[in-house]
Amino acid sequence: MSYPTQSGIATITPDYRELAVDHATGPAATVPWHLVRVDHQENRIYLSASSAGCTTPEKVRLTESDSSITITVTGPSTSEPCTAQHLTLLGYVQIGSIGDRQVTGNSS
Repeated sequence: MSYPTQSGIATITPDYRELAVDHATGPAATVPWHLVRVDHQENRIYLSASSAGCTTPEKVRLTESDSSITITVTGPSTSEPCTAQHLTLLGYVQIGSIGDRQVTGNSS
């Protein structure tokens, strides 16, 4: 993150990174996510996800159709008791072409 200051006021600008894609096809633990923005020019979908229960966000799975892009955030799940550590994943998914497709998934 960068912290430019101006007259005692700090603006926090997140450093987005490209998120790793989970190419596995079997069942996986999932984490709810929030859509940050869609950049149609760069064909990027920006999102954030935070740990949920004993599952921490790590990768994204994509399912594309002619009308939609479905995003699922996956991650490793640990058994109880969970740690009190709160992890947040912040980044973007690079898509070939978003077009006018709807972005859906296990968003919160």
